[in-house]
Amino acid sequence: MVKWNDNFSVKHEDIDEQHKKLISIINEVAYLVNEGDTDFANFLELVNHLDGYIQEHFKYEESLMDKYSYPDKEAHINQHNDLRIKMESMNIFDINKPTDFYKDLLTYLVNWISTHIMQTDKKLGLFIHNNTLAESTT
Repeated sequence: MVKWNDNFSVKHEDIDEQHKKLISIINEVAYLVNEGDTDFANFLELVNHLDGYIQEHFKYEESLMDKYSYPDKEAHINQHNDLRIKMESMNIFDINKPTDFYKDLLTYLVNWISTHIMQTDKKLGLFIHNNTLAESTT
């Protein structure tokens, strides 16, 4: 499980709230893994929910990058695309070992979101924060 703490904050309230929601959904995957719940319907619903929320979150961040002319936009979006591709490549209808699949997905998601927030999104948050401060002083 991933627990939200202030170290994850990118100092942008909306992004932080969305990250909390993403972590919550990832923790639902962790729950399925820990409980050994391999019910296909539960997993399908959860993956669809996760994928939809990821798309919504990425769209929001990318709109902020456009709004503030973020210089690292391309590299940041490439990271988003890595997760998009991972989510699209999952063939949940061809899973032979559901528990192993859940564990692999969970490991990937925890590593991806932790690294992405701590390294990439923090830079975006700082950039937006600094631009917002500059706008308010002019």
